[in-house]
Amino acid sequence: MPQRAQRSFTLQSTIRPAGRSGRDLSLAPRADRAKASPRFTLIDHPRMCEVALYESAVEKVIEALADDACVESIFQIGDVRHPGISDIDLLVIVDDAGRSIANPLDRLSVSERRLFTHGCFALPRSLVYEIAPYLPFRNYRPLRGASWLWPHELVSLPNLVATEFLVRNLLDVYVQLEYRIIKVRSLLQHIKAMRVDLEMLEIAGAELGSLVDDVVERVDEWFIATPPSDYVAEIATRLLGLLRDTVSGLTQRESLCCPTGSEIAIGTNMKIVNNSGLRLRRSGVRVRIPAVRGLEDRLLFNANHRVNSFTVGLPLRPARSDEWDRFELFRRAKWFVQSHLPTFTAPISPLFYYDL
Repeated sequence: MPQRAQRSFTLQSTIRPAGRSGRDLSLAPRADRAKASPRFTLIDHPRMCEVALYESAVEKVIEALADDACVESIFQIGDVRHPGISDIDLLVIVDDAGRSIANPLDRLSVSERRLFTHGCFALPRSLVYEIAPYLPFRNYRPLRGASWLWPHELVSLPNLVATEFLVRNLLDVYVQLEYRIIKVRSLLQHIKAMRVDLEMLEIAGAELGSLVDDVVERVDEWFIATPPSDYVAEIATRLLGLLRDTVSGLTQRESLCCPTGSEIAIGTNMKIVNNSGLRLRRSGVRVRIPAVRGLEDRLLFNANHRVNSFTVGLPLRPARSDEWDRFELFRRAKWFVQSHLPTFTAPISPLFYYDL
């Protein structure tokens, strides 16, 4: 125990302020900001691997879940189009009385575990048909257990769901650029997923859609001709500006709904408050930590999270009846997972995961 305390103190003592901020970001950043700003730190790089590694990881998780009597069905969501960049999404349907503290991902090797960017999704049987229309998933592939009839398209509140994901992506990119730490693989995954959001909003042909298409073309050949670091930084800065303009326009036409109508807690250091227009603000200091092999990602981001806070202004409004029903379903799903399957994740809107 004394050694652990000493190690923590040593790491903490190496943190150095690299910049203070109390400013608003009210204008879209210039496209050349990546070149004009101090160098960005790129982390979470894609790592080339074969599809077989994904298949091995999925098989191990299925084997782990097969030992649990409460598991009724297992589905894989989406395809592995870009090995080394794509992640694995599994949805597990369980009996309402089921409980487990085991994590099915514990059986995976380090390389296999990296293919999962979050825990397995889980839902109780009683909620599946009610919540299914609100899930932003496509291509449910049955892996084990009973079959379910899933909607082929999102049938309820598509504009709201897509806007929420664009807001969440805006916040993610904004935080990374404020810290000057870009998570490359995560950035590429989010850009790929934006195609669905832009299609639901029927704005795929706009400038943001063009950027998404260009990046996806690059992703198709990422390990054949990996772009330089400047490209990643430029894409991130362009994306922030385009997301800002898109989210601003969408929320001016219709305010973002939320359970309270006045505030959304995104995490311990970020909140969205009601405002007449989009406003992004960071308060705190930017820190650097000397590289520690294998710990760069966690240390860099956690250190910055401890000394920074974010306030985002957006037009907000209270939820209407159908929107309120959706929030209630999300609350029930989250409560079930946290109380019955704490190592799993509820498949609800990431914008409200902390707040509900």
